[in-house]
Amino acid sequence: NTDDTKVDIIIADASDEESMLRLAKSTKILVSCAGPYMRYGEAAVKACVEGGAHYVDITGEVAFIEKMINEYGRKAEDAGVALCPFSGYDCVPAELVMWLVSKALEMEDAKLGDLALNFRLQGEGGLPRGTIDTILDGADGKGKYERKDG
Repeated sequence: NTDDTKVDIIIADASDEESMLRLAKSTKILVSCAGPYMRYGEAAVKACVEGGAHYVDITGEVAFIEKMINEYGRKAEDAGVALCPFSGYDCVPAELVMWLVSKALEMEDAKLGDLALNFRLQGEGGLPRGTIDTILDGADGKGKYERKDG
């Protein structure tokens, strides 16, 4: 019954560790969609590890993920927190939709034959601001991270 559904709104700021920890403690899964991740993403990862929420993001920033795994991977594992980067990157949303459609059809005793996904951009298009900032950060050398342990 959707009439009983309650959605809380929690405001958190990536520059305010306390607010991020409050956010992480208020949920089971935190989905991070604010980039560039090398600038703004670590606060969510840290809060999730400390607050016990699983972490999901949509980044494509490999250096950021390497840094987060090196700095928080062991702590997350010890806390039983899953870190799931790249979850909205590139083809994942389309593949997830195909899987959901397939499951919905199975529930109706139907089978998925062929499925064609068509994407169309409306309006002016262009790159999202976060992507532009990530590119500029990389050009300035801000997006670099040296891998540890291989």
